Amino acid sequence: MADEEKDQQAKDGKPEQPEPGRRGGRRARPEGTRPARAQGTPGDAAGAEAPKAEGPARPARDGAVEHGHARPARKEEAPGPQDDAPELPEPLARALARIQARFPDLKARGRRDLWLEVEVEPGRLVEVATYLRDDPELRFDYLAMLSGVDRLEEGFEVVDHLTSLEKGLRLILRTRVPRSEPVCPSVTGVWPGADWHERETYDLMGVRFEGHPDLRRILLREDWEGHPLRKDYVDRRPPRRIQVKADWQRKA
Repeated sequence: MADEEKDQQAKDGKPEQPEPGRRGGRRARPEGTRPARAQGTPGDAAGAEAPKAEGPARPARDGAVEHGHARPARKEEAPGPQDDAPELPEPLARALARIQARFPDLKARGRRDLWLEVEVEPGRLVEVATYLRDDPELRFDYLAMLSGVDRLEEGFEVVDHLTSLEKGLRLILRTRVPRSEPVCPSVTGVWPGADWHERETYDLMGVRFEGHPDLRRILLREDWEGHPLRKDYVDRRPPRRIQVKADWQRKA
């Protein structure tokens, strides 16, 4: 029926009347109402306050701005020297006190890296080494490494790295010898493992160890001139050319 009325109005030239409740072809909205806006639209973001974070604010990094105030950067303290340890763990402090009581004239100290360090002249090296090994409160029974250091005008330094496997202690024993006469007593009678270490130091650094059972070169040929790890060592000989032939080349 509604379709027939529309056809008749079109024939008579009358405009089509909108249905009640519609405006401009669309259904009219009741007065006093407002369409609901979808959450998360730009309009809501512009007028709404950002939610405040609950709990304490996260601390800002050094130099960053926190709550409108610049936070001052933290000052870095310069690291102290290795041999300046105001406080040592109880086992190290007790061992250091025992060494100082036995040898008050020697320079002994504790270091920040938890090593003890003792400096001894060559004439007393074997005496001090024997005490460090045999004392029941120390027991430095393991020689981990022995090496030489070239100090140029100050001479050479023989450095023994010792470990007490029983007490869990570590100690560096230093002995300095003059450059004009680099002779140091051997500690192979105290720690037999020093054998090859002393041979290597003699071979490459030129320090002679008195009392060593077999002091000869261990890496270089016996006719090698000089000691390559010395800082004043200069070898001006041209390198030798070595030609290696295969079996079939030698047979030909």
